[in-house]
Amino acid sequence: MISLPLRYAAFIPAFIIVAACTAFAQQIAWTDSLAIPAGHRFESVQLIATPDGGVLAVGDEDTAVGGGSFQASIMLAKFAPDGSPVWSRHIRGAYAVRFARAYEIRGGNILVAGNEQMDTTAAGQRWSPMVMAFKANGDSIWKLNYGPPPPDVSNFAHCFSIYGVSNDQSLLLCTGSNYTFAYRIDGLGNVGSTRISLNGPRAVWQNFRNGADRIDLVSQESDDTLLVIHLSNSGDSVGATILNLATLGASHDRTIANVAPSSTGAYMIGGSLAIGQDPKQWKPAVARFDAAGQIGSISIFPGNAPGDLLLRRVAPMEPGAYLALIDEAGTLLRLTQESPVFETLTFSLPWRFTDAVPATNNYYFVFGYTEPNSNSFPHVAKIGIGASAVESITWQPIERLDLW
Repeated sequence: MISLPLRYAAFIPAFIIVAACTAFAQQIAWTDSLAIPAGHRFESVQLIATPDGGVLAVGDEDTAVGGGSFQASIMLAKFAPDGSPVWSRHIRGAYAVRFARAYEIRGGNILVAGNEQMDTTAAGQRWSPMVMAFKANGDSIWKLNYGPPPPDVSNFAHCFSIYGVSNDQSLLLCTGSNYTFAYRIDGLGNVGSTRISLNGPRAVWQNFRNGADRIDLVSQESDDTLLVIHLSNSGDSVGATILNLATLGASHDRTIANVAPSSTGAYMIGGSLAIGQDPKQWKPAVARFDAAGQIGSISIFPGNAPGDLLLRRVAPMEPGAYLALIDEAGTLLRLTQESPVFETLTFSLPWRFTDAVPATNNYYFVFGYTEPNSNSFPHVAKIGIGASAVESITWQPIERLDLW
């Protein structure tokens, strides 16, 4: 076990384990980057592993327009199995567009959900949920806006996710000031029905698929309570689980990055805890909750030097295993549902990670960006057993096709 200085130890509850660390069994296979012009920045990027062994990155791209302002847009970038970029698309609207979520459907086509700003009036800067469909080669198929929300929600509505619920049906989840609701759409984007998914106002903070038949929505009910609402594929509420954050310490001594599901129905919560006093130091931590919402244990990664380290995201990998993504330090931590031991891998550059997904044969894809000279450059890495440990970034120019 790694021991902390005595001034830290007094502030660690008994159920917190200061995690032991070992060498990362997986090493860097390749790292590639898109050569994007200066003045762009990237956030909320999602990875999708594709059937050909490659990976698709989809997310927000902000472009500097002068005066310290940025125009919001969406980027898509496809990488081949060897890491080389295949194609890139840039989605811009009249005012702004924001990414929500994407997923792959039959035939390798991709559905991308987001929101488009319809005007810039003082009356609320109306946004419209939208969905776009792309072929596997990047060609656009269709784009539909879903206009004003139903009459029982406010005129300020966003979609926050989309899930495939059958061979030709998707559930587009949206939220307004009064309700969280869903559009059920077919393979051409046509709306079959609109339904209210939840009763009363809910601020959905996070969402993820939890098995083939369930979608989980995470709502923060208070400083100390997360409510995980379970939806069926038809959009009906089928139960809920309460996660008590008070077991992690006082609210001012913790940050919560995200909640991740497990194959056993349990949950992993990633975040950071403030350790010690005068001054406090923030350290990455992962908490294990069972399917009933009861706390199991917490693992803290102390790092190799004094200073703050913040956990960006804990991402589920193969059954029972996770990757924790550490901001700024460029460090990946691999852990399991049961074991408090971290395996660590640190990149030579200070990556800011956004997502990780499993590939095939015990490989992982990781997306992040670096910010040399205040410019943001997106990178994709493939991590695998027995690969070279040398990190070598290839800057890849690629023609970017602007759409809409």
